[in-house]
Amino acid sequence: MVPSIKSNQPFGITVTATGGEFVDFASHFNFVRSSLQGIPAVHGGSIYSFEHQLRVVNEWAGEKINHALIFAYSPTMLFVLAPFVFFSHAAAYCLFNLLGLLAVWWQTHPVRSRLGIGVLAFFGSPALHCFNLGQTAILTGTGLLCLYGKSLDAGMEKRWRSAILPAIVLWALTAKPPFAVTAVTALIGLRRWRPVLLAVVLTVITTGLMWPLLGDGWWRDYLYMLAHYNIAQVAPGFAWSYHPDLMTNLHSVLNVDFGITANLAGRISWEIWIVMLVVLALFAQRLKLTTGCLWSLAVLSYLAFCPYVSDTEEIQLVLLIAFCVPLGGHRLRWQDKLLFVVVPLACFISPVNSILPGNNRIMLFFIKIALMIFIALNYRSRQVWPEGESGQTGLAKQCR
Repeated sequence: MVPSIKSNQPFGITVTATGGEFVDFASHFNFVRSSLQGIPAVHGGSIYSFEHQLRVVNEWAGEKINHALIFAYSPTMLFVLAPFVFFSHAAAYCLFNLLGLLAVWWQTHPVRSRLGIGVLAFFGSPALHCFNLGQTAILTGTGLLCLYGKSLDAGMEKRWRSAILPAIVLWALTAKPPFAVTAVTALIGLRRWRPVLLAVVLTVITTGLMWPLLGDGWWRDYLYMLAHYNIAQVAPGFAWSYHPDLMTNLHSVLNVDFGITANLAGRISWEIWIVMLVVLALFAQRLKLTTGCLWSLAVLSYLAFCPYVSDTEEIQLVLLIAFCVPLGGHRLRWQDKLLFVVVPLACFISPVNSILPGNNRIMLFFIKIALMIFIALNYRSRQVWPEGESGQTGLAKQCR
């Protein structure tokens, strides 16, 4: 964090001859603070229009530049980052990353990750890049793990009070809709309806409260942005920040390695991902998926098939250890030991600063596919542990 803070003033943006370079968190934080101040109401239009986002960047930089770092989060992010707006850009960046460090401890504590082995993954480039940019991947992973722990509690469908915390966590994940969709898929597959319903209500209420600050036609601009969220169709002033060569999903493999156009590659990825989500949500019980298996397949489907997955989000692979490997009191099978080895190593072969030469993009993509097949075959037909009992009791309690 210290080198990033000392890099330039104002913190988070460096104006160059070709435009500007950004620290992701600082840019998004600056956008949220501007939105909460009601700037769109002054200039007109929507906060999600390119014109508005460029205007906010120019005011931040103090001079005119021709591109911006796209803000594609939902209105929920305005609530999530609202507590930080009382601090400077640099202080908010440090506080956010300190929460990330706490999240690393929480995710990899032996009560959730056997032997604490998951901490090894956080020495890989995805986690380090996540901290450097101030990205959300570590915190969103914590949210997914918390929801997994709560989903082990069958009482969630008997008492509305038990669904309040997971509903709040799920609502926070709607700041990045693909993560919320991933979590909803697993919850529906487990027939945990109450947190989903509460999260929908909470999202509607908070979006309604923010509506006056979002500007005219914000929902049209936001949906248009999501529909054209690829390097070929996005506004030119946003396209510079898209790096499919650094992603390791189907979209990047089709686009970069096989030369398929970005919009077509994205459409293929979307369709396969949607099919995977529908199958998991509707047929998880019929397929006899354990809770850990279902959550693992949902996360791996996101990492492999969602069209836009940044390199920092590969750290979500560490969740597979908590999902699949039983906690203390259970003997480790060879399958569990294999996950102990493969998952941390996978977080060291990202296209960014990989420990291995060659095309790490294709390698990591096929590792995800192999993990999906491996987990589906080895964690499907039997319960690795009694849900809500034995080795998972500590996890369920710690998620409260």
